Amino acid sequence: MANEWYRVNVNTENPTQKRRPSATGILVGTRLQPGLLEAVDHWRKMQLDLPTRPEAVRRLVQLALHTEALQGTPLASICIARSSCDGDGE
Repeated sequence: MANEWYRVNVNTENPTQKRRPSATGILVGTRLQPGLLEAVDHWRKMQLDLPTRPEAVRRLVQLALHTEALQGTPLASICIARSSCDGDGE
């Protein structure tokens, strides 16, 4: 019976594993204080696709840089102009 359950419930033809992006970036390790981590977790749980913590941090950084660029901050404007904030550039 155990073998029957295995055959019925395991889909080996079309695995639904998450895959890493083909283009990887530079690893940036950082520590977040509990209050900031709680804020990141709260923000990500409000997103429709529930991003992982690292993806939430990437999105929040992109959002901050985009906002800065709209306000005319030179460094953020360079990042947006080169499209390097979304992982397409270097």
